[in-house]
Amino acid sequence: MRILPKIFMTTGLFLAMSAVGAQATCLSIDYSGPFWVNHCSTSVWVNWSDNAYCGNWSCSDRVGAGQRSTASIGSRVQWCEWTGGAAGRGPC
Repeated sequence: MRILPKIFMTTGLFLAMSAVGAQATCLSIDYSGPFWVNHCSTSVWVNWSDNAYCGNWSCSDRVGAGQRSTASIGSRVQWCEWTGGAAGRGPC
């Protein structure tokens, strides 16, 4: 019975750490490309869903620290960001 609380604590800690990474706010969109623009000093992984090619969270990318990355990004887009080597799939 003592194992069960440890499992819940470990699972809760993992979920809390994942949530922090998924709430990063490093990226913006430059529609002149379009590009993902990373304003942070760490790499960011992004997963998005839009009204164009990347529906149903089907697109993802890694954008290096202070870099930009060409991407297919529609005009109505939702995205999730992860830092610290973490990656995932939206919605956040």
